[in-house]
Amino acid sequence: MSGYKYSQIALQRERQQKLDLLEQLAETEQEAQGLQQEMTRMLAELSPGLRASFAAPIAQAEKWQQQWSAGPKLTINASLGEIEGALQTARQQLAAGQSRVKELVQVITHTAPAREQALQCQSAELAARLQGAGELLQTWFPDLLQEAAGRRRQVQDALEAQEYEAAARQLYQWEAEIAERLAQSHELQAQQERRLYVLTGLRQICVELGFAETGVPHYERPGDLRSAIIYTVDTFDEGDIRFSLGLDGIQTHSEIREDYCLAEFDKLSAALEEQYGIRTQFQRVGEAAPERLRQKGEKDLPDEGTTRVSEA
Repeated sequence: MSGYKYSQIALQRERQQKLDLLEQLAETEQEAQGLQQEMTRMLAELSPGLRASFAAPIAQAEKWQQQWSAGPKLTINASLGEIEGALQTARQQLAAGQSRVKELVQVITHTAPAREQALQCQSAELAARLQGAGELLQTWFPDLLQEAAGRRRQVQDALEAQEYEAAARQLYQWEAEIAERLAQSHELQAQQERRLYVLTGLRQICVELGFAETGVPHYERPGDLRSAIIYTVDTFDEGDIRFSLGLDGIQTHSEIREDYCLAEFDKLSAALEEQYGIRTQFQRVGEAAPERLRQKGEKDLPDEGTTRVSEA
């Protein structure tokens, strides 16, 4: 009789254990089902831009949401091992779903806003950089400034659509273009300052040689600083000399006879080098190109008031 009583007690304990495990299994599957429903809602509210920007974690969440399902319905008649195995699987699936939801919430509440803020700051910094170099860029690349508002609007539109990768690409291209144009602007401005320095010296030497200006120096294309500065003098006895000062050199046209012309240009070259440190080498068309104009020594630039170029 004692053995029979013991067996009954053992069966009752196993039955109670199964009931407890089945209850835990039901609770776990209910929690996973609720998690699946919440994830479905969250995924449905994601914008296309956010999906594109954070494709990996969103794809992982979608995979769990689509693949999760409750296991076979077990009863008290199932073995203890079957119930324990089913509970372990359900808990693993629930843990995986919780991780996916956590990652999704992190993207929505932290990662995406932080990414947007960083891109907003980058956009503002580029706009400030343009504004700071506005005068220089307006001189040489006015289109870059005129397009700035539109370029920033495009970035803003991408950010509002949560298309962060598209916004980042636009900002990268814009930043590269600004850097390139600024470098070119500094080079062009340096060439312009050298050219005005040369013009100042040229005008002074022409006066000393007894030549008279036939008009105010002016740009070949009015208002276009990239065009040559035209400067013409009257030698009185030998006719006019027309100087065309480009950003990287001087061209001349003269009515003077050749032997006298070269002598006068030699005087010009010598005077420019002696008084202004500007080395020049005038040659006839068809000969080897002269060296680029350059200064020697450390002479200060003349006052800006000594040189005026007409833009009319």
